[in-house]
Amino acid sequence: MNTGKVFQDEVHGPMSMPDYCCKVIDTPEFQRLRSIKQLGGAEYVYPGATHTRFSHSLGVCHLALLVVEELKKNYPIDEDDEKCVVLAGLCHDLGHGPLSHKFEDVVNEVRKPTTDADKWTHEKASVLILERLKDKFDFGESKEKMTMRIRDFIMGKPEKVYGHSDKCGNGEKCGDYIRSENMTKGVSKGLRDRWDHYEKKRFLYQIISNSDSGIDVDKWDYLRRDCNNLGLTNDFNHNRVISYMQVLPCKRKIVPDEVEKEKCKRKIGSQSSIDTTEVCFRTKIAKDIAKMLNSRWNNHEQACKHRVVMVIERMFTDVLVMYFRYNERFSKHPIIDDILKDRPEDMEDYLQMTDHILNDIAKLAVEKQDPAYKAIEEMQDILNHIKIRKLYTLIGSVTKGNLSEKVDVEEIKKQILEKRGMKEEYKKYIKKDNLVVITHRLDYGKKEPLAEAFFFEKDGTVKLLSEDEKPINFKETAQSHSIHVYSKEYIADDTLVEGIKKFVEPTVRRYVENLTPAAGTERRASTSFGPAKRKLEMAIDTACAKRKKEDETNQ
Repeated sequence: MNTGKVFQDEVHGPMSMPDYCCKVIDTPEFQRLRSIKQLGGAEYVYPGATHTRFSHSLGVCHLALLVVEELKKNYPIDEDDEKCVVLAGLCHDLGHGPLSHKFEDVVNEVRKPTTDADKWTHEKASVLILERLKDKFDFGESKEKMTMRIRDFIMGKPEKVYGHSDKCGNGEKCGDYIRSENMTKGVSKGLRDRWDHYEKKRFLYQIISNSDSGIDVDKWDYLRRDCNNLGLTNDFNHNRVISYMQVLPCKRKIVPDEVEKEKCKRKIGSQSSIDTTEVCFRTKIAKDIAKMLNSRWNNHEQACKHRVVMVIERMFTDVLVMYFRYNERFSKHPIIDDILKDRPEDMEDYLQMTDHILNDIAKLAVEKQDPAYKAIEEMQDILNHIKIRKLYTLIGSVTKGNLSEKVDVEEIKKQILEKRGMKEEYKKYIKKDNLVVITHRLDYGKKEPLAEAFFFEKDGTVKLLSEDEKPINFKETAQSHSIHVYSKEYIADDTLVEGIKKFVEPTVRRYVENLTPAAGTERRASTSFGPAKRKLEMAIDTACAKRKKEDETNQ
C-alpha cells in the first residue's frame, strides 16, 4: 500500500510523492533546502524570486515520475531503476549552499584550486550528503550499489568525481570507461558494472541530467518555476514533450577527437558508432524542444545573468569570502576546511549553512579593539549598501559573440590600470583593489543540443535531425560573451560615470578583439523565434561598430 503524500505545488498542482521519497523529504538534510533560494540574489531585481531549492527539488522529482511512467508504456523499467531515477530527481540539489550556485565561487575563491578537477561544486556536496541518507533508501542489502546509481543519474553518467581509487594499467586514475576487448584489468568490478549499466540503459541517465543533449526534467521544472515567479514568458509545454517520448534503440556516433580526450585512453578499434538505448522524441515536437532552449536563453539573459543581479551576487560573494577568511583566522574549526575533506561526517557545519548566514553576519558584534572589528565592519557596510542600493558602479561593458579563448580577468584589470591619459578625478575609482571584472556567457546549454538528441517518425524510424529540420539554425555554436567592469566605489554622478566609461570601454574592447572568435559565431544563432529581437541585435552591432570607429578616431 502506497503511504506517500500529496504536495500542492504552485506550478504543477497536486504532486503525489511515493513513500520512499517522503522518507528522504522528512530529513533535516532535505528540509534545509527550504532556506536556500533558487535564484540567489535575483529577488533584489525580481521581488517574486523567493522560491527555493526545496520546491524545485520536489518539482523535478514529480516530473521524473511522470517521465518514467510514460517510458514504461513501451519499455520495461525495473523497480530499483525507477526508484533511483525518482530519488535522483529529488536529491540532485542537496549540496547547494547559501546563494545557490554563487557559493561555489565563494569556496573556490577562498581555496583557489589549481585545476578544474579540484574545484568544489554543489554536486560533490550532494554526493557526500547522499552518503548520509543512504539508510533512508528502501533498497535492503543493495543500498550501497543503488546509492551509487542515484549519484550517477544525478551526474548524467558514471564519472571519476566520486573519489574511487581505481587505476588503469598505466598507473593513472581512470576517467570515463569505454567498453572494448582490450579492457584494462586494473579497473574494479564496481566501476565496470556501473559503466555496463550505463551502456545498456543510457536512457535512464538522460532523465535528470542529460549529459548528451541537455534536454532533461531539471531544466523543465526550473524554467517553468522561475518564469512563474519572475513574471517572465515561458512558451515551453513539458507535458506535450513527455507525451511524445519513447525509449528506442539508437546508434550513437563515436567522435575520435572526443575519444582521445578520455582519461583512460582506451582503444575502441574500428568502431564508428555504438548501439545504445536512449530517450527519443517524436519529430513533430522538435519545435517544442526549441522553445525550451529559447526559454532557457531568455531566462538566463533576463534573470540569472541580469547585470544588476550579477553585481549584487558579486557583493554577497565578497562578503562571504571575507567571512570565511575571517573564520579561518579566528575559529578553531574552519568550515571550508571541513567541507573539502570529502567525508560525510565532516558536513555537519555545512548543513547548518543556508541563506540565513547573511543575516548572521549582519548581526556580528565585537569591540573596536578586537582584531576582527575592521573585517566585520567592512562586511556589514557591503550588506548595508545592497539594502540602500549603493551598488558597485558599472564603468564599462562589452558584449561579443563566442570567444574561443578564456577571458583573463586579471589581464583586463592590468590593461585598464596601465592605460595612459587617466584623468586625476578617475583615479579614486580605478584602483587595483577597486576594480571588479565580471564575465558571463549566454548559450543554449550544449554546443548544439538538437544535434545530440534522437527523434523518431510515426512509423518508429529513429534518426537525428537534418539541418533543415532543426528549428534553431546553429552555425558551430550559439553563444554570447559579456564583460562588465565595475568600481567598488559607489558613484552618484552620472556625468562622471559616463566619462569613466569612455576611458575604460575602448581598452576592454581592444582586449576582446585581440581574442580569437570561434568560427561562425559573431552573433547569436538565428532562430525561428523573435524577429524583432534579431533586428535589435543587428542595430546594436551597427551601433557598436560606429562607436568603435569613433574611439579609434579619438585615440
